[in-house]
Amino acid sequence: MQSTLLGNPEDRLYRAYWQDGSLDLFAGIAALIVGVAWILDLVWLGPIAPALTVPMWMSFRSSVIEPRLGKIRFQNQRRLRLRRAHWIMVIVGLLVLAFGVFRYLHTHSDSGSELLQDWIAALPGALLGIMAIQAALLFQLPRFLLYGGVFLASGLLFSFWKLEPGWSIAAGGFITMVCGMGLLARFFRNFPQLPSELE
Repeated sequence: MQSTLLGNPEDRLYRAYWQDGSLDLFAGIAALIVGVAWILDLVWLGPIAPALTVPMWMSFRSSVIEPRLGKIRFQNQRRLRLRRAHWIMVIVGLLVLAFGVFRYLHTHSDSGSELLQDWIAALPGALLGIMAIQAALLFQLPRFLLYGGVFLASGLLFSFWKLEPGWSIAAGGFITMVCGMGLLARFFRNFPQLPSELE
């Protein structure tokens, strides 16, 4: 009965693995870079940001998080799922952002209706919202559903205000980044670095 209530030890470790906030932080930074690049008319830089921040996040985890949490070695099947989920996020992120940028620029340059252009302006933020929801499902992180809602809402709101999509992307990324910083600060308080002989 007790083991049922506590759950599988590896499952508990897996849930704790994502609570440090580093994923939120780097996902927010990536979105913020995309948004700022868009605002500065450097849209081509957008698809590069996720590909750069993923290895930075993995390096940060291994050098900063794991010395405090301890090295967690999951079973082969779970490690394979994690690796697959990482690459799914990178590939889907690049495809989604590339599609969003192409579709927005293509429609923006056409002589289509103003209403259609306003809705298309909400597309990049909405696509990032879908990515956040995908991350929530892949990594079992309910808080990413909230981030997804923020991106979706900001995309619609900023398009209603007739602002460039970069503003909504930057706003969603900033909120995600700040939440990640808060989670990371709490993690550092709760998990001081382990002594070297115990690593």
